[in-house]
Amino acid sequence: MFPHAKRQLKSVPSTDPNVQAHQVMTSGAVTRPKVIPRKAGVKSIFHQVVGATVVQFDDEGDVFCRQISASDDGSFYDLDARVANGEVTTGHRVRAITFADIHVRKLDPANTMATFGWDMRGNVAKYRNSVVDVLNPEHMIYHDIFDNEPGNHHHVGDNAYSYEMAIRGRDSVECEVLQCGDFLLRTLGEDRLGIVAEGNHDLALEKYAREGRYRNHGINVRFGLQLEDAYLGHVEARSHALDNELPVPRFSLLEHAVRLKYPQLGDKIEWCHDGYSRLIDGIEVGNHGFRGANGAKGTVAGFARMGRKMTIGDKHSPEINEGVYVSGAMNLRHGYNKGPSGWAVSHVIQYADGKRALITLQKGKWRPEKPVIRMPAPSLAA
Repeated sequence: MFPHAKRQLKSVPSTDPNVQAHQVMTSGAVTRPKVIPRKAGVKSIFHQVVGATVVQFDDEGDVFCRQISASDDGSFYDLDARVANGEVTTGHRVRAITFADIHVRKLDPANTMATFGWDMRGNVAKYRNSVVDVLNPEHMIYHDIFDNEPGNHHHVGDNAYSYEMAIRGRDSVECEVLQCGDFLLRTLGEDRLGIVAEGNHDLALEKYAREGRYRNHGINVRFGLQLEDAYLGHVEARSHALDNELPVPRFSLLEHAVRLKYPQLGDKIEWCHDGYSRLIDGIEVGNHGFRGANGAKGTVAGFARMGRKMTIGDKHSPEINEGVYVSGAMNLRHGYNKGPSGWAVSHVIQYADGKRALITLQKGKWRPEKPVIRMPAPSLAA
């Protein structure tokens, strides 16, 4: 933690793949900016954050940090609390949460329990002090809900990997699509809107169907035929639109497959298709983060230079750079990430005043638990 008026956070890779990355961050300032109104001074005013960083410890020594940023009137939010005019009120909803990249097939049970209050093994709500239950977000943004574990193009021709998927009962693409739909259905509340920010792993289903790899993938042949037929239908509609100077229809093969299996999702889920924008209070939340400007690869530094406030996923390494906030990943081990890793389990909270904060889970906990104090009962004889 460094005291500095400019808000920034970087992940420092851990050499142990089972230990998430450390974070180096700045604090913000609690004084109003007072500078000479020249070039350097004007630039510094833009970057100065009136705020602080909350640091908490639990009994096990785990550290929990989150940012608080004040509005022009001095009020600020911290989780479900709001401080204004010397008064603290609680029970406030957050505007949005951008979760760490989901990858349903690889969800960590402890992190899922702390975030959503249940885990994918039992699908039963068991923990009522989860992130979602306490913060009660109006919008829930999901990145990379699909992993494409059985049909990953990186494992084409890898017989050992295909054998592993088969003996573990994880070789069905249709089953993974069902798990994605079930996950979305269970995380939504009556008054919450889910937004899927389509990412590269979500698009991998389209690549799987386009290349026809399902044809040599036994159990997935029939479902793959359905997917390819749906995609070719989109190609026809797109071609007709282009030839007749009509708006090109948006389409996501994963969305089509999920809604086919779970029509009850209806308008509870909004799909932000690849290449399109979704703003919440002026902050871009629909860009996954893997596509940059002019066809370049998306980088945090590149997005920061664009000048648009953004909350992205994709990197799995939490970061704050200028107006860009980056979430983490729900599981630190994906099989392909070996060696030093900057990954961490971090969510981005967006408050009602447009300010944001990163919360990082530690060992399946998202904040210190309140200590339980037990006192011996008084003796009746006394």
